[in-house]
Amino acid sequence: MKRFFLFLIPTLLLGVSCSESSDGGVYQSLDSGETWEQAVFVSSDGKRTETISEVDVVSMVFHPEDPNIIYLGTKANGLYISLTGGERWIQSKVDSGNIRSIVVDPVDPSNVYIAKDKSVQKSTDEGLTWETVYTDVQGGSITVVAVDSFEHSRVYAATSTGTVLKSFDYGVNWDLRLQLGDGIKQLLIAPHDTRIIYALTNDEELYRSLSAGEFTAAETADNINSGWAELITKEVKTEFDDIDKIFAMSLDVNDSSIVYLVTRRGLMKGTNNGDDWQDMITLLGVSDKQNDGILNVASVPGKPNELYFTLGHVLHKSVDGGVTWKVIEDFPSSRTIQQLLIDPQTPNVMYAGMYKVEEEGGLLKAKN
Repeated sequence: MKRFFLFLIPTLLLGVSCSESSDGGVYQSLDSGETWEQAVFVSSDGKRTETISEVDVVSMVFHPEDPNIIYLGTKANGLYISLTGGERWIQSKVDSGNIRSIVVDPVDPSNVYIAKDKSVQKSTDEGLTWETVYTDVQGGSITVVAVDSFEHSRVYAATSTGTVLKSFDYGVNWDLRLQLGDGIKQLLIAPHDTRIIYALTNDEELYRSLSAGEFTAAETADNINSGWAELITKEVKTEFDDIDKIFAMSLDVNDSSIVYLVTRRGLMKGTNNGDDWQDMITLLGVSDKQNDGILNVASVPGKPNELYFTLGHVLHKSVDGGVTWKVIEDFPSSRTIQQLLIDPQTPNVMYAGMYKVEEEGGLLKAKN
């Protein structure tokens, strides 16, 4: 299969030089998050070992047909690929820049899209070669790319200037579908109904479209945002204090009509595609400022009662649908767990991508 072309790349061109140990890169767990080991090997000539132990991970996704193939986006160091479940990493020809988002076409995995700095880049050969298919005309960064799993010719890109672009032809042409005053940090398409799309802004506001961002018959293109509405209504904000600030979101992997939100109030669960809300009680207090730092709310394929979230380098784990929680505090890295992936075929296997949060004047610098 053509994915094995990656082994033909000369070893001398691979990896980030690392002469001393570091706690970055990727970690792997084989026991549902209980214990972790670093998985950063690139190559060795017997005298010098190349690893990705110093890189900051920004994005990470599985190949949709083979979870041993993992695409890894980094801060400043481009894109890496593993064909062996993290045992070895290979640097792609995209060997520099910030890779904020990666999506592999779920229908035709030969097509891979990445958000690299100000552009969307596309590969039609699983990552061997790349071309730029869009550059933001407003000069912003591309923050998210997404593909419609029902009609995979439809590709979306979100930007730091607050726009959502849509392509109907695999990224050849792009049309504006949302224009906000603030950058967009998450864009999620519901797999069970790809007309449902969520857009979360840097200003902690959440928008939803029920029409794939398109206008209804009664609307016109004069209002470019008319295919979208704020998901958290005034009634919900009145019922739940501090839910108006939303820091992260995810969809349940077993039932994508269930939405998880990270808010100042805490972890929230929305059913019916976010129409109905309830608190999820965790070990953090309601409206505790620590809730702001929750990342990676992740459900487990085939295990609807198992749920994880991360806070810094600490994991919180529940096996009863969030009724009780266990804290796993001995993660072997001091960096923040920026990405958490759970193998869809072997769900006890998990990967954590690490990111170093720098301190500036005693304050933590905001994460990407």
